[in-house]
Amino acid sequence: MIQVQYNMHFVLATAEADALLDYLDRHRASLHQPIFFLDIELNGQQRQGLEVGLKIRETMPDAQIVFITTHSELAPLTFEYQVGALDYIVKHSDEAQTDQAIRKVLDTIQRRFEIAAQGDVRNFVYKMGPKLVQIPLTDVMFLETGQPATGDVILHKRQGRAEFRGLLKDYQSRYATLFRAHKRYLVNPERIVDLDQKQRRITFENGETCTIATRNLSKLNNLLW
Repeated sequence: MIQVQYNMHFVLATAEADALLDYLDRHRASLHQPIFFLDIELNGQQRQGLEVGLKIRETMPDAQIVFITTHSELAPLTFEYQVGALDYIVKHSDEAQTDQAIRKVLDTIQRRFEIAAQGDVRNFVYKMGPKLVQIPLTDVMFLETGQPATGDVILHKRQGRAEFRGLLKDYQSRYATLFRAHKRYLVNPERIVDLDQKQRRITFENGETCTIATRNLSKLNNLLW
């Protein structure tokens, strides 16, 4: 059994091709970046898994399809059917070996998801343990460094906070629209409602505040007004 945590959730297991296709008809709109593990042989028919994979590909071009089967001799057929499978895993008598092959595929998929998410500047992406979290960048008020020497970042959101491992400089370079107001604070100018230059205080839409360094006052003021 796969024990490693991924930023994914399990929705269906079935040995029936019709059950899978029926589920897709009913839930296609809610499936985001779906992954399918298909056996070549379904319902006792050697090629039915390939035919199901082809139907999936025709209706969900961005789906990740992986074949997992005992029929190693049928691997070339995946090219004939032009399914565009990510991998072809041959089941082993040693379950641990099969699990390792599945984990390798899931690692690859998750890594691709992370790269794609980080490339979308409309979303703010951070990691909570092994899980990748995405929120709209418009929900970010500001980020601050945590306690000294902890290596933590505190994200102040429109509603609530999140604390995770990271460095402000990394998020500053990744999100060009965020502004380094202070060595401890990285702010979202679009969410600022007031800049008190005398008190060197920034107020955000959610009512929270943070300090701005004197040397950055004029730069932020020009950016805002």
